[in-house]
Amino acid sequence: AAGNFDGIDITSPTDAGVEITGAVVASANDIAVDGGNYGMLVSASGSGQMDMTNIDFDGQNNAGVYYVKNFGGELSGTITNSAGPAYQYGPLTSKDITLDGLTVSGNDAGIETAGSGDITISDSTFANTANDIKITGSSEVSFIEGTIDTSTVVVTGEGGFERMRELTMTLEADTNPVVGANVVLMN
Repeated sequence: AAGNFDGIDITSPTDAGVEITGAVVASANDIAVDGGNYGMLVSASGSGQMDMTNIDFDGQNNAGVYYVKNFGGELSGTITNSAGPAYQYGPLTSKDITLDGLTVSGNDAGIETAGSGDITISDSTFANTANDIKITGSSEVSFIEGTIDTSTVVVTGEGGFERMRELTMTLEADTNPVVGANVVLMN
């Protein structure tokens, strides 16, 4: 299926506000889902990609977004007050993912992954009730800059978590660039 969707409010869906069950190439903007089990569910039969911008998912019972398996597309907006994770990646997910500029708060967990794809999160703010990150599979999660409480990161699988900082520096001597100099950063 293909299509473009804009400005849709979904209240108390039976299961999912948006459910991907077949081959999809679509885009959606300004989609609000209040309640239901999932804001967006990518089922085992779902494939393709869907860009979803400016989402507003609030109060889901199971997860804001649940990827049963790999699925493509950009995703931006807010997910709040989920009784489960804001973003959940099932055991069939193996694709590496990059997320940037997320604000994830008030959910039971920010991201929960049972898959094997690595996840890189940049310049994001996490403030959830139980776990900011929960890793039950073999995914390696890197959190670069932003705000996260590392004491709420739980790893019970083979994966791991790494908190990272970004540094850009130019070394000069008498206004001339110094090439090949060693720089040592110490904690």
